[in-house]
Amino acid sequence: MDTCLDLMINHSVILVGIQDMGAAGLVSSSSEMASKADSGLELYLDDVPQRETEMTPYEILLSESQERMLICVKQDYEQEITDLFERYSLEAVVCGKVVEGHQYKVFQNGELVADIPLDTLAEDAPVYHMPQSKPARLVNPDTSFVPDVKDLKQTLLDLLLTADLSNKAPLYSTYDSQVRTSTVGGPGSDAWVVRIR
Repeated sequence: MDTCLDLMINHSVILVGIQDMGAAGLVSSSSEMASKADSGLELYLDDVPQRETEMTPYEILLSESQERMLICVKQDYEQEITDLFERYSLEAVVCGKVVEGHQYKVFQNGELVADIPLDTLAEDAPVYHMPQSKPARLVNPDTSFVPDVKDLKQTLLDLLLTADLSNKAPLYSTYDSQVRTSTVGGPGSDAWVVRIR
């Protein structure tokens, strides 16, 4: 986060765009960024850092990449960004370039492995409108129950200890639990299991 803030504050003259690589990884961030700029894009998968060996283009493009950013800078300033990230002990690599046209081209091992119109990934996806209805408990709420709370602090602690009270994901999803791929048993159960290397 500090590196990205430094980039946006102190290197804004060369920064064209920046986007988080979320659940759909490199393919969503890169196609959305290029589509918004109405340009084409070439990606070189051999240059993309990977956590496994022999990943297919499909796996590299769709690999969930939380805590990573896709950055587009003006041409010939790539080394400035690489140096900035190195000062923060982070890795930044050049893995693609903006090109004329509106195609999304992906290369691996010197071969063209994908060549499709960019908007098929960014703008032309179908939009679904699922039927909705209010739950019965909200339509006709039961107002007969009135809780008797004598010790607010203890009641809160008791509620937090209740396993089935609610989804605890907001508590453990603030940070990527798979960083460095050392998580053997992830969050959501009674304990995490982490590999000690």
